[in-house]
Amino acid sequence: MHYKLMILTLAAVFLIAGCSSKSDSKNSNKDTSTNTTAAANTSAKDSKKTEEKDEGNVLKSSDDSIQITLPDGWKEDSTLNNMALIGASQRLKDKYVLVTPISKADMSDNATLEDFHKLFQGNIQISLQNYKEIETKDITIDSQPAKLIEFSGLAQNVKVHYLAALTSKGNSYYQIVTWSSEKKFDDSKEDFMKVIESFKVLKDTTATAPAASNSTTKTQTLKNSDDSIEVKVPSNWSTGLNLSPDADIQAAAPASEDYIVVLRESKTDFPDNVTLNDYYKVILDNMKGSMTNPEQTEPKQVTINGLKGMQYELTGEVDKIKISYLITILESDKNFTQVLLWTRANMMDQKRPGYTDIVNTFTEK
Repeated sequence: MHYKLMILTLAAVFLIAGCSSKSDSKNSNKDTSTNTTAAANTSAKDSKKTEEKDEGNVLKSSDDSIQITLPDGWKEDSTLNNMALIGASQRLKDKYVLVTPISKADMSDNATLEDFHKLFQGNIQISLQNYKEIETKDITIDSQPAKLIEFSGLAQNVKVHYLAALTSKGNSYYQIVTWSSEKKFDDSKEDFMKVIESFKVLKDTTATAPAASNSTTKTQTLKNSDDSIEVKVPSNWSTGLNLSPDADIQAAAPASEDYIVVLRESKTDFPDNVTLNDYYKVILDNMKGSMTNPEQTEPKQVTINGLKGMQYELTGEVDKIKISYLITILESDKNFTQVLLWTRANMMDQKRPGYTDIVNTFTEK
């Protein structure tokens, strides 16, 4: 008997997205810190402080918890990603940086910097096409041990070269990710290293969850290969990530840590006496077996566009990061279907209504 089982390897895609594009050069003379995208993403970014010093400009986060020093010609760029505490660029020269905290409360109690590094590496391999690791070495940032990682790949069909650093202090892990297009990286690397080495934690705070995806009013319809099933997701979700090799439908918004996978299986693959409850138990046991410290809510009966099903939440640790899943198991005359949506555990409360709305759009022809 064969089951399509969700392999729990992707915990969270960290902020390596947001690369340069052809449109950047057209807009590079504009003040990106005041455009409408920045205003829509987060008004808090407007309160960041930039201080001029002889060696460059010191850019602090809006809560004054961290800072970096920008080389001449760089400026704050809050449009890059609304999960980052600091974003900056020199768009004319195709140089970018994002600084993002990850709360230690989001990870296992015994997680280490090496665990954080392994998680980061696993996720960038999923997030980038033609991923190539070039070099990894141990360094010190802000008097703390750190990992320096150089890698490259295709992001949004652009060849991008990254230099990233991972470190830990107090209640948070931090990632400082710099990048440029492949052809400009060698000329940019010295600047990137200076930015990374300038990183400082000014006060210990607990990293907070980002706002939920703000693209809920516009949706896109995703279908499987034969157009027999479909689901609607926010229009900013991408289908470019390979979340599950068996997925009939999959999409994600890595910047806001939203993920969906739909797995459908024909009843002809199972004995005639397999029920919805039998199928539910196999899927549940598999997922629990792939997690540490799993906790499950009681399943409830649901009807989604005429399909009977069971819905529940499952929370646990995957690759030492705490994840919550909203899982819906549906049955039709010919098929069993799993609709799985997930995010970091501390974000589920704010994302649950939106996830439920997405599940309610699922249809089978």
